[in-house]
Amino acid sequence: MILVLFALLAQPFTASAEDVVFDFTTEGLRGYMGTTLNDAQSYVINETWTVDGVAMQVTSGAAPSRVTNVSSGNRGNCLVMYMQYTTMTIKAPQGKLITKVVFEQAGSGNLGMSAANGQIDDHTWTGIATGVRFSVDATAYIAKATVTLAELSDMAELSYTECANIAAFNALEPGTYAKLTLKDAEVIGKSADGATTVWVQDATGGCWIQYTSLNDKLNEKSKVSGTVYVVRRTASANPQMKESEDTPKSELTATAIADYTTVEGSIAEVNVAANLNKVVKITGATFVATSATAGTLQMGDDKIDVNNGTATANQQLHKIDATWVKDETRMENVTIVAILVAKSASANQLLPLSMEEVTAADATFDFQNNPENWPTSKALFDDDNGVVNTLTVNGVVLTSIQNNEWNANLLYENEDAATTVLRVAKENAFKLTAPEGKALVSVSVTMASGSFDFTASTGEIADNVWTGNASEVTFTTTANRSISKIDVMLADENAETVKPAVAIEVADIAAFNATEDGKMVKVTLTNARVNAVNGGSYYVEDATGATVVKGVQLTPGTVLNGYIVGTKSTDNNIDFMNDPALAVEYQLTATDASTFTATETTLEGTVMAMTEAAAQANYGRLITFENVTISGGGQNKTLTDTDGHTFKARDYMGTLPAGYTWPASASKITGVVIYYMTGWFLMPLSADAIVATDAQGVRSVRSTDNDEAVYNLNGVVLSRQTKGVNIVGSKKVFVK
Repeated sequence: MILVLFALLAQPFTASAEDVVFDFTTEGLRGYMGTTLNDAQSYVINETWTVDGVAMQVTSGAAPSRVTNVSSGNRGNCLVMYMQYTTMTIKAPQGKLITKVVFEQAGSGNLGMSAANGQIDDHTWTGIATGVRFSVDATAYIAKATVTLAELSDMAELSYTECANIAAFNALEPGTYAKLTLKDAEVIGKSADGATTVWVQDATGGCWIQYTSLNDKLNEKSKVSGTVYVVRRTASANPQMKESEDTPKSELTATAIADYTTVEGSIAEVNVAANLNKVVKITGATFVATSATAGTLQMGDDKIDVNNGTATANQQLHKIDATWVKDETRMENVTIVAILVAKSASANQLLPLSMEEVTAADATFDFQNNPENWPTSKALFDDDNGVVNTLTVNGVVLTSIQNNEWNANLLYENEDAATTVLRVAKENAFKLTAPEGKALVSVSVTMASGSFDFTASTGEIADNVWTGNASEVTFTTTANRSISKIDVMLADENAETVKPAVAIEVADIAAFNATEDGKMVKVTLTNARVNAVNGGSYYVEDATGATVVKGVQLTPGTVLNGYIVGTKSTDNNIDFMNDPALAVEYQLTATDASTFTATETTLEGTVMAMTEAAAQANYGRLITFENVTISGGGQNKTLTDTDGHTFKARDYMGTLPAGYTWPASASKITGVVIYYMTGWFLMPLSADAIVATDAQGVRSVRSTDNDEAVYNLNGVVLSRQTKGVNIVGSKKVFVK
């Protein structure tokens, strides 16, 4: 909707009028005057004069306006306003309207000004408005401005189109008056001259604004809400808000914000119309300087101009000082945060808020290109190929940590995508360790997809980048994640560098089990035997107790001597654990500081009564039950001893052959004690570990047994034949 003028210009106006004169030739304005055009004291950056209640505000454009003496052309004392974006706004007092403004030119020449409303004929503006804004199209020399006022009650009011957000305002035709509601709009930039231009963005779009009456509310790093009265303009294809005549009705509240909402992407991705006058972030581009304040940003074939502006620029920010280009010509791997604006109807440019050259990483784990030729796997869950233990680049060590008992971390080569990734399985982790005397200060992670939603043992993670100061840091995930590249930045170690916790030293597994959860522990292993492996969990026992070790590869049937260093934890998240108060699996996630030797040994279970076995100290221990009956359908079996005590059994490790039939009784059964679901179970070590008895209670002797061995009906080895039935070889022998 455009100004409704009450059909006034077509008929004579008879209401009483009064004139107010702004005279730039008189002593009254000498306080603002310099003596020459080069006198800095004559600058008018943003000045308001008031005469008889009428306010005149003059802003600076491509060059500051001046009230000065101009000797050329016999112009004398006058107001000089230079072309390009300089404005003069004249506002009527309360209850009045402006109907005419007559300009007296200093010297000869055209006025060189256009108006936001009304019309100009020669040196005279006519219209009906509470205020009028003039833009300078060519240098204007003003000696006097005579303003004619009339009573507001005799005039029509302006009509405004209501807009709920910036996008709705941007869709208006140029020249439309708008009542715009701003909600949490961010003030993202202010022109270097401090007054002329302000950029704002909300959730729907961005715009730039020339709005002098609310400059105190339009400050950078602030969020504004309220209603403003503006006129839609377009300058160089940029949507623009101009202050309207109903400025006094505008109301804004402002609150400070920490940072701006940013659109991130490549040049091609962010350089679109929807992002005009919004904050964008581009990473990994090359900047080529063309002057001390301008240059070109490029990524491949895509380019965009960068304009830093000068300290007095009215449409640039001048946020970066003159040293912004290190070698005066070129910067590589640049990260730039800028306001995207239209340079012309066909080209955009960036007004930088910040720009920095990211230093090359001290160590890069480039999984996608794999220049180190690390072994890879072409199949997921393939623990025979591509499993990651440790990787080293420029002294930085990446250590794989397996907390998931089923899946290891591996380098996975996706043939369809023709790229390699480090696949970190759910609950697993990886640790980065700096070289001696150095500290990790930045870790930038490039994901194959998704965000870097890991947790870190120290420091902070934001936007796929970890920052901190540590000699080592561990990253843990709660879901399967694929990483394409890891860039590591180092610094010299200092007093603030976070170092690993000092391990608590304990003498045996029983002492380890008694250690507080979360503590780093160095466990001495003395003839500790590896009983079994289930996924990535190794069941280890010594003379004092048993535990589960994860994070190192062990071999069942070996004896360990030395030590393991790791974190003691209680895992309550394993799905077969029902009651955390009872179902406690102690585990040691070992580190590369572990040092031990392994020698082969025979797996023999400790003979134990069922009443003793159901205890946390036996979790992972290899034990033997003797003379038991076996009952129960399905996977869960019940073992019963001669005194009627029971204990559950289950082939949890899948060690029994397919189609295996459990015997009705066994002279002995050997397995690992675990807690499964809601109770204690014996996990058989193998089919050979279940020694069956026949239907008559006579032991089924295997062909590999010694034919001269003597057994009673319970399968117990005898030193000699006794009265009654004996088993010698595979035959029953009765002795009277």
